[in-house]
Amino acid sequence: MPLFRRGQPPEALSSAMAGVKLGDRVLLAGTDDVRLAAELATRAGLSGRAVLLARDSATAQARATRIEQAGALVEGEHAPLTMLPLDSGSFDVVVAEETLLALAEGDRAAALAELLRVLRPGGRLLWIERQPRGGLFRLVPDLRSVPDAAARERMLRDAGFRGVRTLASAEGRTYVEGIKAAT
Repeated sequence: MPLFRRGQPPEALSSAMAGVKLGDRVLLAGTDDVRLAAELATRAGLSGRAVLLARDSATAQARATRIEQAGALVEGEHAPLTMLPLDSGSFDVVVAEETLLALAEGDRAAALAELLRVLRPGGRLLWIERQPRGGLFRLVPDLRSVPDAAARERMLRDAGFRGVRTLASAEGRTYVEGIKAAT
């Protein structure tokens, strides 16, 4: 009997928060997390569609290969988040993990507008970002300038998302979702 019980991997919470179900069309916007991408692609199943977006074709192909080796089917696409080569309304769920904060403010607004465009009416965006940790066992706060969950909610509202809310902050990650209006 092990001394310490091993908990769920962080990808389990992230995939649960995404709410992907069989037949969903899922866009994975820039994530490098193979376990999360494989889990979401598997949940969408053969009747759904999973597209992994990367900056260049080599990265897209390498990530798609790693996900397929993990047992899931995914299409690798490459494009900047500000100009997606995807049809409007073509996805049910978009998962943007650790990609949006890396963009400059103007590019982030353009990327959010593009992600909103490719969502179907009633579709949802899940924005996952790691929370900065403080030093010395987290007793000293991390003073880097990182937008908090409320600022991320404002960014989503400004881009046109509705029903914006922070779902959770757990396991070092914050989950913020926004819905594309049905009309």
